[in-house]
Amino acid sequence: MKNQGLAHPYQESDMGVFSRLNYGAAPSRVLDFFIKNKDYTYTQSEISEDTKLSNKTVSLAIKHLEERGLIKTDRKVGQARLLKLNTESQATRLLIQAAFELAKFENHKKIVENKREEVSVTQ
Repeated sequence: MKNQGLAHPYQESDMGVFSRLNYGAAPSRVLDFFIKNKDYTYTQSEISEDTKLSNKTVSLAIKHLEERGLIKTDRKVGQARLLKLNTESQATRLLIQAAFELAKFENHKKIVENKREEVSVTQ
């Protein structure tokens, strides 16, 4: 799904907005992972590999996020559950919106700071 002409607020190596706000708390890192990849489903192992969190930590984070209705099981393949962001949840939609707005604000702030640095160097 294309995000209608807006620049994507996450860079490839970006830890994510909620991770930075919560200093890397596991549920926030997992939530950031799902927001960055909201159109797809993932196994716990895939989430663990991408977030660099242990399987046990990811399992606890998934439980925490599922209890709040932010992520859900899409389907099962064998023993593996395929998880996805619960975009039907109003809370999830608001968090997605907040993530994009915060990222845009951070990007704007960086641009302004870089322009200030350029001006001070040329003076």
